Amino acid sequence: MNLTPNFAVSARNPLVSSYNPADPTAPHMGAMLFAYGSTARPDSYTYPPRPFSFQSQYDNDEIQIGWDPADPNDENDINNYANQLLRKSCIAVTIMPRNVSVNNQHLIIFGFKSIYGSPLIQFFVGTDFVRTEQIDGDDQVAILLDHPGTGIYNIGIYARLASNSYSTIAAFTGANGYIL
Repeated sequence: MNLTPNFAVSARNPLVSSYNPADPTAPHMGAMLFAYGSTARPDSYTYPPRPFSFQSQYDNDEIQIGWDPADPNDENDINNYANQLLRKSCIAVTIMPRNVSVNNQHLIIFGFKSIYGSPLIQFFVGTDFVRTEQIDGDDQVAILLDHPGTGIYNIGIYARLASNSYSTIAAFTGANGYIL
């Protein structure tokens, strides 16, 4: 069975919607992409040297995050949004499902690749910790969510870089979302 994503966000495509004006009551989803904390900046004065320029990030349609990872042992739910997410290397995808039944689920598939070190990605839905994934090369991580109910439209999914090494870098290569 082939599935067509309801959205696909990436560095070059940070705001998307599957809304069809010809069928306004059909289930659809929008999504917005955000990057927080420290993103990897290209320069040759750091050790280790940062491997890619902004141009190569654009050419590869990716966002490199690094140089401010969270402690990998911190798998607590978020109780200080600014300190635990916004000031750390983090990617956020906010989904906005519309006309979706509480019987539906949302499947979000994140793409990451390891650039330097051994990055861990910690996933949160809203402020709740979901799980940690080790990124080895090009990896995809699936998050499956139940639709939270009527009247709840925006769902924040956060992917926070975690490592014991300050110089760890990972690249976010995109996210696809599906209504199941």
